[in-house]
Amino acid sequence: SVDETRSIVVRLGDVAIRCDPKRVEAGTVLDATNIYDNVAVSVSSANVLLTNGEREWMRREVQEEQNLYIVDDFNLEATIGLSIAPSEVGFARTRVAVESEMMCVRLTREKYLAVMRFARAFGRSVREVVESSEVDFASLKSQAIQMASNAMAVDKSVSETVSESVPELNETSTPSEEITTKLNSPEDDLQHSHLLSVAVHITGVSVLIEEVSTANEHMAIVKTAIAGLAVSVEQRTFDSDVVVSLNRIEVKDCLQSLSKREERFLVVSKTVNEKGEIDRDTEQDLFKVTVAVVKPCSPDYASASSDVSVHVCFGALSGGSERGE
Repeated sequence: SVDETRSIVVRLGDVAIRCDPKRVEAGTVLDATNIYDNVAVSVSSANVLLTNGEREWMRREVQEEQNLYIVDDFNLEATIGLSIAPSEVGFARTRVAVESEMMCVRLTREKYLAVMRFARAFGRSVREVVESSEVDFASLKSQAIQMASNAMAVDKSVSETVSESVPELNETSTPSEEITTKLNSPEDDLQHSHLLSVAVHITGVSVLIEEVSTANEHMAIVKTAIAGLAVSVEQRTFDSDVVVSLNRIEVKDCLQSLSKREERFLVVSKTVNEKGEIDRDTEQDLFKVTVAVVKPCSPDYASASSDVSVHVCFGALSGGSERGE
């Protein structure tokens, strides 16, 4: 017989939705503060728990006393803005902003083994459902690929149609000059409007490996932090920019830090000198990737070095540092 069962509980937190429609008078100068009808969604106190035999596990004090947290409380906010004046090419028609706090994961040996058991059981269940299902997943995959291919073909045909609408180049003008001239009219400015702006900032994810005594005393062993993930997307009619950056990664040896009374890192995204001292003045992202896509109809095409450009920049990553100061 089964005396008790354990469950992983994902609490989505308290959700609040606020609408902020804008009302502007005729003649008002539009800017980023008054051009968007905003819908704000906030999620607070979301967390993940691993229950035990305690019947009152839903109570906050029991969760803390029994050390049931896998992911501590964290908050998330998202704002979607819809432009009230889509013809204003200087502002995106749709603006999306997402901000997330640091998500702190706390694992003991017992929690880790329990999570792995759940993961393996979930994987087996999914595999059994797929194998016993009458749905032809291979056919669905081929259909999805075909749909993506068709979407790309439509996008290309639209670009070619707009290209054909540009008059033939005269012999005295270079192609880049002629295209730029033809696309600088007000009508073409409307065609080259700012469609979408997305800004996502995730403060980070912290994973703490610890041991907890029977008296609920916590002893940190290793703490890993991946912090400062930012994603930016700017989509216009004929070009787009994507920027992805990560600020830092660090793995802290908590036991050594406690015994030496100074921070000791196994891995840190900072430069370390010959004395093992971390350069705290270094302010550089661990990596940053910038992707720019420009179509021939874009006003920026003449000045672009390539249809697709990718720039990658890496910062410092050091291992086995001895001192944190």
